[in-house]
Amino acid sequence: MRSKKTHVLMIEDDEQDAEIVRSFLDNLPQLPLILQHKHTLSESINFLHNNESIDLILLDLTLSDAKGLDTFHQVHQAFPQKPLIILSGNSNQAVVQETLKEGATDFLIKGTFDSSALCCSIQHALEIQKQKLELELQNNALQALSKQLEIAQSEIKKLETIDSLTNFYNRTQFDDVFLSEWKRLQREEQPLALILCELDPIEAEIDPVSTTWEDHILHQIAEVMFHIIKRPADCVARYSENQFVILLPNTDILGATFIAEAIRIQVQKLGADYLSTSNHQPTTLSFGITGHVPRYLEAPSLLIEAAHQALIGAKARGRHQVNWQTIRDAKSELYTRQTLHWVGKLHQALQNDLFKLYVQPIHSLNRVSSIESFDILLRLCDQSGRACAPEMFLPMLEQYDFMAQIDQWMIEHLLLEHTQIYAHKKFEAIYFIKLSAATCKAGNLSELVQQQLNLYDFPASQLCFEISESVALKNLSSAVKLSQSLKALGCQIALDDFGVDFKTFKQLKPIKADYVKINGELVEGITEDPILHGILESIKRVADVMNSKTIAKQVRSEMTLNALDNLGINYAQGNHFERALPLKQYMSMQPSSVAH
Repeated sequence: MRSKKTHVLMIEDDEQDAEIVRSFLDNLPQLPLILQHKHTLSESINFLHNNESIDLILLDLTLSDAKGLDTFHQVHQAFPQKPLIILSGNSNQAVVQETLKEGATDFLIKGTFDSSALCCSIQHALEIQKQKLELELQNNALQALSKQLEIAQSEIKKLETIDSLTNFYNRTQFDDVFLSEWKRLQREEQPLALILCELDPIEAEIDPVSTTWEDHILHQIAEVMFHIIKRPADCVARYSENQFVILLPNTDILGATFIAEAIRIQVQKLGADYLSTSNHQPTTLSFGITGHVPRYLEAPSLLIEAAHQALIGAKARGRHQVNWQTIRDAKSELYTRQTLHWVGKLHQALQNDLFKLYVQPIHSLNRVSSIESFDILLRLCDQSGRACAPEMFLPMLEQYDFMAQIDQWMIEHLLLEHTQIYAHKKFEAIYFIKLSAATCKAGNLSELVQQQLNLYDFPASQLCFEISESVALKNLSSAVKLSQSLKALGCQIALDDFGVDFKTFKQLKPIKADYVKINGELVEGITEDPILHGILESIKRVADVMNSKTIAKQVRSEMTLNALDNLGINYAQGNHFERALPLKQYMSMQPSSVAH
């Protein structure tokens, strides 16, 4: 039994019909209600606007001021959430079906129903309304939970990229931004400046400096930098425990020195209340500055090494110093030092399996495919366990006999790890592996691939080998031969970093690529630059003619993703979805249902 009475509005201009309904509804203990009666549509609508307590409407379609379906439409459109039962003398089935289709809960024909039928219809309508309200509450709760989850995921992403003490980028995120800016300015032939600054050692006269005190100092220095570094493209990161790094695109050494001096002076002005006590020396920073126009085949790590050497020089001159050094001035020395360092490290990595395979999913747009796709990436961990991106050092090693070995290592270990993860299961996915210039030039990879496919009984169609546009153009005949031999095995081919030069479209056609991976710099600017938008639109059309699927790289925002989706781009990957993770870690996180 209902604990509260149901408020019902009857809209009926025939008093005799209204009296019949009243008699039907009187003395129904199973349905206690309060019945209100209005004769006209206008009067009824005005009443409903001023009486939100009405739970249900009984409506006659023929009134003095409205007739037929128009009567129903006016009431239902004004109060779509109210349960509405039609009581009409019109038995036309077309009218009955139309009203029920558009939202009426029931249609009772006058003279054919009794008290019991009317009571059941009202109870049914109220029950449906109750279920609708409960479902709406559940949906609202789910939306609230979804919003909370979205916020939580955003916070998790933030924690992955932001240093909690300073609110600047951490070193991992800085590396990503640095590599992206290096490539962009390499293409635009514009300068890139780097400032590496380090907290000078703080000597205490009485007690050692506490961790809390050092955190306080670093936080205050971060505040200074926040107010000085204001351009949107500039990037500040906490590079290590007591180091900051500042990346200044489109800036030369002179401009970087101006910024460093401004920071140095402001830190000095903070005074004893903020950065020193009677028992400590005033806090100071030393700065190492460098700047360079990125060139093709130069390793980005050379810029970091030059800033590091400049910082060493600043500290050697005493506290609170600014020193600069160009790559050009010490390029031979820096190149030799860096090259010898990485040559030794790569020798050790190849001998002791110190490389690690990372994976970044490639997401299907417009429901192109249900098969999962993954970009296989190579990382080399330093002593602290931090993964170092190969773009930081591989360019300087292209001249050494490493790249072909590294390509082979990736193929062998991908199939090995896949087999270990899915030892007794079948997992259908496409793995994208980028091939180096050395492998493309040699053109003899198919024999190794065939051997590994046979060894692990691995489907060739699940391997897609990427050849970058620039590498393919420099070694076109070898790249065509290599792609043909790999496709003959059943493997797929992708053209990577596609779209830099429209003249290459026709030249690269013989490769018959299954996929075209669009250059990340083009993708990043699609929402802001109509020219880039047009270029991507043209790439999509050309890819369609080539029977190639398109993959957009470096997607970092929902706005970019929507623009790509509207262009009909088939796939996308980037940090907007997720950051690259170790292959085994990523696969262990996936539900068991992916294997079948």
